[in-house]
Amino acid sequence: MIKFLITAFAIFLLVKAINSMKKPAAAPAAPEPTQTEIYLKEIRDALVARK
Repeated sequence: MIKFLITAFAIFLLVKAINSMKKPAAAPAAPEPTQTEIYLKEIRDALVARK
């Protein structure tokens, strides 16, 4: 009985370690920038170019 418990606990720890090493699912890609964001970036770039 003791051997079974030790073996079961060892397998549990092994499976837990393997699961923690797996890569998480890839995050979804960032959404496309809105028109407002595009215009703001253009304004920012124009202001930087003026300096």
